[in-house]
Amino acid sequence: MNRPLLALLLSITAPLWADDAADILQQSGVQGGIIVHVGCGDGTLTTALKASDRYQVQGLTQDTAAVAKIRESIHTTGSYGNVAIESWDGKYLPYIENFVNLLVIEDPSVSKEEIDRVLTPLGVAMTRKNGQWEKTVKAWPNGMDEWTHYAYDSKGNTTSRDMLVGPPTRMQWVGNPRWSRHHDRMSSVSAKVSSGGRIFYIMDEGSRISILMPAKFMLIARDAFNGTILWKKPIPQWSTHLWPLKSGPTQLTRRLVSIGDKVYVTLGIAAPVSCLNAATGELIREYPQTAGTEEIIYRNGTLFALANQEPWRLNDEFSVKAQSDQKRVETEFNWDGKPRNLFAINAESGETLWKKEDRIAPVTLCLDDKRIVYYNGDGLACLDVKTGETKFADVPAQRRKLYEFNFAPRVLLHNDMILYAGGDGSMKGVNADTGKDIWTASHEKSGYRSMEDLIVAQGLVWNAGTLSGNQSGEYTGRDPLTGEVKKQFYPDVPEGTYWFHHRCYQAKATEKYLMPSRTGIEYVDMEKQHWDLNHWVRGACLYGVLPANGLTYAGPHNCACYPEAKLDGMAVMASAPRYPLPPSTPDAQRLTKGAVYADPVAEVAADSKDWPTYRADNSRSGSSSQDLKKDLGMAWEVKLTPPLTTTSSAAGLTFVAETDKHTLHAFDSATGQAAWHFIAGGRIDSPPSYWQGRIYVGGKDGYVYCLRAKDGALLWKFQGAPSPLSHAAWEQMESVWPIHGSVLVENGLVSFVAGRSCFLDDGLWFYRLDARTGEMKVKEHYDDRDPDTGGDLNDRHKTLQMPVASNDILSSDGHWTYLRTQKIGADGKRVEIGPVSGDFDKQGGAHKGEGQHLFAPMGFLDDSNFHRSYWVYGKSFAGGHGGYFQAGKYAPAGRILVHDDKNVYSYGREAQYYKWTTTMEYTLFSTPKGAPDEAYDTASATTERKGNSVVLGPDGQPLAQQPAKETQVGHSETMKAKAAAKKKGKGKGKGKGKGAAVAKGQPVPGSVQFPDADLLDPSQTALTVEAWVLPDTASGTILHHGGPLQGVVLDIREKKPQFHVRSSSKVTTIVSPEALTDGWHHIVATLAEDKSMSLYLDGKLVSQGLASDLIASRPKNPLLLGQGKGAADGDAGGFSGLMDQFALYHKVLSPAEVESRFAAPDTRPADAVLVCNFDNGDSRDSSGNDLHGVGAGVETGKGKVGAALWFKGTSSKPGKAGGSFVKHTWDRYVPIVARSMALAGNTLFVSGPPDTIDEEYAFERLAARDPEILKELAEQDAALSGERGAKMWAVNVETGEQSDGLEITSPPVWDGITVAQGRVYVSTMDGRLQCFGKDP
Repeated sequence: MNRPLLALLLSITAPLWADDAADILQQSGVQGGIIVHVGCGDGTLTTALKASDRYQVQGLTQDTAAVAKIRESIHTTGSYGNVAIESWDGKYLPYIENFVNLLVIEDPSVSKEEIDRVLTPLGVAMTRKNGQWEKTVKAWPNGMDEWTHYAYDSKGNTTSRDMLVGPPTRMQWVGNPRWSRHHDRMSSVSAKVSSGGRIFYIMDEGSRISILMPAKFMLIARDAFNGTILWKKPIPQWSTHLWPLKSGPTQLTRRLVSIGDKVYVTLGIAAPVSCLNAATGELIREYPQTAGTEEIIYRNGTLFALANQEPWRLNDEFSVKAQSDQKRVETEFNWDGKPRNLFAINAESGETLWKKEDRIAPVTLCLDDKRIVYYNGDGLACLDVKTGETKFADVPAQRRKLYEFNFAPRVLLHNDMILYAGGDGSMKGVNADTGKDIWTASHEKSGYRSMEDLIVAQGLVWNAGTLSGNQSGEYTGRDPLTGEVKKQFYPDVPEGTYWFHHRCYQAKATEKYLMPSRTGIEYVDMEKQHWDLNHWVRGACLYGVLPANGLTYAGPHNCACYPEAKLDGMAVMASAPRYPLPPSTPDAQRLTKGAVYADPVAEVAADSKDWPTYRADNSRSGSSSQDLKKDLGMAWEVKLTPPLTTTSSAAGLTFVAETDKHTLHAFDSATGQAAWHFIAGGRIDSPPSYWQGRIYVGGKDGYVYCLRAKDGALLWKFQGAPSPLSHAAWEQMESVWPIHGSVLVENGLVSFVAGRSCFLDDGLWFYRLDARTGEMKVKEHYDDRDPDTGGDLNDRHKTLQMPVASNDILSSDGHWTYLRTQKIGADGKRVEIGPVSGDFDKQGGAHKGEGQHLFAPMGFLDDSNFHRSYWVYGKSFAGGHGGYFQAGKYAPAGRILVHDDKNVYSYGREAQYYKWTTTMEYTLFSTPKGAPDEAYDTASATTERKGNSVVLGPDGQPLAQQPAKETQVGHSETMKAKAAAKKKGKGKGKGKGKGAAVAKGQPVPGSVQFPDADLLDPSQTALTVEAWVLPDTASGTILHHGGPLQGVVLDIREKKPQFHVRSSSKVTTIVSPEALTDGWHHIVATLAEDKSMSLYLDGKLVSQGLASDLIASRPKNPLLLGQGKGAADGDAGGFSGLMDQFALYHKVLSPAEVESRFAAPDTRPADAVLVCNFDNGDSRDSSGNDLHGVGAGVETGKGKVGAALWFKGTSSKPGKAGGSFVKHTWDRYVPIVARSMALAGNTLFVSGPPDTIDEEYAFERLAARDPEILKELAEQDAALSGERGAKMWAVNVETGEQSDGLEITSPPVWDGITVAQGRVYVSTMDGRLQCFGKDP
């Protein structure tokens, strides 16, 4: 409805003079955000309005013919992108409501209604009239509220007065990063508050590739309504980011407060409170007396700081020990109960008003205008807020025994009542003046590994059992003065609704809605007693959601539930529009014909050696059958502005986009000469598609463009967005309905999807257009309605699975079009809408039958390497804690992959990491395309939809006879499959020969066998055996040569290395007195001609002995690594772990030589008869004697130097939690973190930054507090950031053998390698387009 204009707009009628952009900005008072220049002329003033990186600027003109020229003019300055130009119709400004901070208006067409609609609250319009400027300020709307503290304000009640927050229907903005760092460790979001139209938060911006990389905590300020980043400040020292998941520390949420135009924060874990300018981040003052502050509260000009004079104990006392350290939070890290100092400080002067020392429990401090209340370990205490004098203390208050860092009793003030819940199942109301108990009542468990809920809203105290799915969720509202129940109601949710445990944070509320998060974010209308469910969005762990500014702020999270539907990033959502929306564009007006539309196009088909679309073809295979040029030296290089897309190539041209500059470039494929460029109306996130002399590319402005390939001239453009409305996404303006750059061109049709989510902004729109004319042939709407029933699409969920609801690049198998896993027919209608099953295994394992294709559950363009995501060649993907790793057990999968007609080539996690894990290691491998026998077909995998929620009758009460509940969604099918596989003798591990019988003359599974050659005969000679080992069991055989008569053995028993020499049946053994510690170890054993035996550990002599004799005769059994028995007394069993740098000498190394070998493991051994460094993923001999070994059931891993062999002990089956049914044809370790792959014929290119860290070993060293590992992790982090260059390896896909590789200056962008006409093209992270492949 229309708002009364004068109530919202405050006009300053005195004329203002402004000669330039600086004057306009100064007089407007706008210090950051989005500026729109209406009537932008030639763009000169528009460009100048971007005074710093705190601004984004867009110019609007009604002269559509001038747009291209103005864009080009700005492009030549290097400013285009964050300064952009768009056309408008003269009536409706092309923006969502409450979005623009500053309107600079030089076009009289702009109506006051449009100014009111698009300006943010407190936004400014500067309108030129008669050579002067009129300033208009939009007032703060009635019913809109801020959120200044963790618990809303100083009183501890997590309830906002914002009456405009409601169930989400629109995306206001979404920002980076897409994911929190890791599910299994501390949340990346520590605190979040909002005031003055800005939002402030503390976030760890460290690597999403590995949680072991160093933390990079930042205090970040954004505009609250459009997400523009205003400033950042680094926080050098914060709480350890490796603190266990879902374990707090909740106190971190209380270190940030914003009041108006000021921010109060601790810029370090032990730092004092600082006061910052909210607009600029500049320091206003510091309060040095508050060093060690753990919590901040502000009220009426007084700053209250709870300071700990002792060091932050978690950094001093905590180090990782296990993959999950959650239990230690309970047993080792409870509240210490020590006194803290509470300061009351005049916020303006910095003067200490009073100071109080007391035991003040974490996150219990709250205050109003009269009093301060907190829990002191024994009970409730109350101080006078003005003097700090004790009013009462030790009012008995029960709490649960454990007081972990994710828990605190709930204490809040409401009028003259203290409300308290101690986590022990009870709550009470206490008179705030006297400390006397007024009432007590039961308090149901809520939250999950977080503080429990105690909420006052609409004058009632609310509580519901929401901790676990088996609780009813009935809300009870009590009178805060008496405890009397005034309202109670059950969740009125559909039958089949599945409740998981509550998200890992406490609920929030407004005076209209309670906002728990039993699965996503629920909005519980207290008046209507109605639950609105939104499984597809959730808040950040630890902090939760923030309802303020008429918006709901959520994320970023690290959850894997509902992976193809759930929002990612910092998602900020609005409820139903409060202003009339501009009308949708009629279909007849969506097509715009370019100047050369009627001109003939030379229709030239793409050559078989071209790469005409994203990942080469419509199946997105990433492969081509072509041969490469013989000379792969660099042919040319072009420097552009990062970030770049990957490329496509056809008709002698190579195409690449400067994403943030909205610019598509065409270069001569052979020479690198620029052919043309085209500037779109928004970002281009992926390469264009070529067809018959035309180029097709989608834009984030909601258009698809068809260009003439030879010169880039516009043939036509089509508006896929319902209307030309923009919001902000990933730190730029873009259409509310963006389109990915790489559209699908097939059978003369162009297919694409416009939109972001089925659940927001009226959903997604699927189109097919005539590729020549742009005429619309198919238009289908995918919204939040179930197309089969007309009901809520939410209601199709099965436990933690949902239908596909998010956009992505489309693919095709020639029959079906695919959006992620969703199958789409020729008519655009969705076919076989999921999910298949509520069982993790079945949903993740349903890959048999028609429809296998390459898909990315989190999106093809997600380059973050989120640890719960990977690509799959199959049909289905599962979500949830026990689901996200299931697809990799049943189908070819990897972080990135390519495929040809028969095989899939993957860079993916090693098989044992298909489980819930913190650490991960990766390998390069080949697998057949078909799903393994253990996979499911759709029919056998399908399960009925069942929930565990209470089903209500017509009277709103639970039915007496409840339907069958979902009782488990665990790994029952995995257990059954394991049992079946065991009966059949099938193994689940990767590699050749696992679980198979051993043929005569072949190596034993889990070993490497060397030829029975004269050069390896150990008889009547001195010997030295050398190896680096990283065992993961206490015992195992390193080397075994011989049997019961003659032989030599090097093994480990109960962590102690042993050396055995057997001559004429008599065995002599020497044992290290030192046991192996965690990590790599260098072991050397020698037998001298005088029969003396020596054993060295890490360069030091640890044991000596005297053999009965030299080995008398040639052993009859061959030399083995990793297995063997008979030559020593007893059996150490198969070796399990990594082995590297193996060498065998027919001489004795001296102590000095052994020490030298230990100090320089990468030095090639001299005079050895057998040398294996395993860098090629096999056991080839590099001594020159060609005594190559053959392995069975042995894989490759990261070595002490380069690669290592990975032995799995005597068992060929994977561990009880990990493993995969997918068999590998070959696999090998590559010493890079792969970001890109491309296949040309039999040559697989794989490239990325150096991989220098073994995560398992690094984890162990962190647990041991090894200071050197921190330096190594910092070096790895620099490499992942692109600071250490990259390597591009060429691997033979038939054998897995690799070349020496090419050095490149920077890692490729995600998926940034392509191949065309025998040349290799690389788009790099530092903005270079490089071509490898010289003509003769």
